[in-house]
Amino acid sequence: MADTAHSLSHIYHIPVRLGQLQDLFEAPDFNPFVAQSDYLSGVERIFREIRRKQPKDAIRATIFLPPDRFSPELEPACAAAIHRTCDIQIEQIDDELASIRWEGIRSLLVGVLVWAGCLFLALSFGAMERLAEFPRLLISDGLIIVGWVALWYPAETLLYEWWLQNRDKNVYKRIKEIEIRVACMDDLPGSN
Repeated sequence: MADTAHSLSHIYHIPVRLGQLQDLFEAPDFNPFVAQSDYLSGVERIFREIRRKQPKDAIRATIFLPPDRFSPELEPACAAAIHRTCDIQIEQIDDELASIRWEGIRSLLVGVLVWAGCLFLALSFGAMERLAEFPRLLISDGLIIVGWVALWYPAETLLYEWWLQNRDKNVYKRIKEIEIRVACMDDLPGSN
């Protein structure tokens, strides 16, 4: 008994109250006149909770359904459906990451060409002795700045754009590992 209580203390619990089972994957209609109106699907609530809190412990998500919609047989079907949803999200993120890499490399090639052209022109203008010093420096330095600006977007794309996508991918991988339970709303603590 002590081992069970000890092991339960290392589980991060996410309760998910739903009006109907389809709310697990589809956001219910938002009602601003209801104080506890949930406007996110159940899976989105699980996703946001894990992304925000990043619990290190094991995670259990309990899906609470009204008594007239609850059945113990729903648990394996819900777990399998959540896993399939995560697989689809991971696949979409992988596609997005591939697109980001392709766009970053393509824009880097264009940026390097623009930078090289601007650097060549800047050195050419810098060496022109027929121009007064101020216009020569203004044009030369301006071209160098334009060249560096041309590299800004590719650098940002390749260095930073993938971070958020990769973080979301890791959250979906974590959701695939969590324990999914389905329970009756009447079993929810404080429901009586």
